[in-house]
Amino acid sequence: MKHHSKKLSSFVLFLALFMSLTLPTFSESKKKKVETSNASNVLLESLGTVAAQGLYLTYMAIGSLSDGFVAQSYDKETTKSIMTSYVNLTTVCKNQLSKLLKEGELSTEDKQIVKSMETTYGFLILQGQAILDFIETGDQRHLETFESNRKEAGRRIEKLLNL
Repeated sequence: MKHHSKKLSSFVLFLALFMSLTLPTFSESKKKKVETSNASNVLLESLGTVAAQGLYLTYMAIGSLSDGFVAQSYDKETTKSIMTSYVNLTTVCKNQLSKLLKEGELSTEDKQIVKSMETTYGFLILQGQAILDFIETGDQRHLETFESNRKEAGRRIEKLLNL
C-alpha cells in the first residue's frame, strides 16, 4: 500500500507540475487566438472600407471622365488612355476579390459583402468599357450600355455604403 501511495503522490506531483507549466502556455495560446481573431476582424473591416472607397471613387472617376469627354474637355486619346487604366485597375480589384472568395476563410456574411463588391466592380468595368466602345465606334447603343451599368453600379454602391 505504501508503494501504491508513493506512486500516487508522484503522479499527483507530476500532474501539478505539468499543469503549472502547460496552463500558462495554453492560456497564452488562447490569448493569441483571440488577438489574432481581433486583428483579423480589424484587417477585414479595414480592407472592406478601402474596397468600398475604391468602388465609390472608381464610380465617380469613370463618370467624371465620361462627362468630360462628352463635353469635349478631353480628347479621344486622353479619354481612352485614362479610361483604359481605370478599367484595367478595376479588373485587378475584381479579380482579387474573386480570389478572396475562392481561397479566403470568410464568414457567410463577409462572403456576401465581398461577392456584392466583386459584382459591383463588374458593373464598373462594363461601364468603362462601354465608353471605350463608344469612342471607337460612335455607336449610341454603347452610351445606353454605359448608362444602364452606371445606374446598377450606383444602386449597388449606395446599398453597400448605406447612402
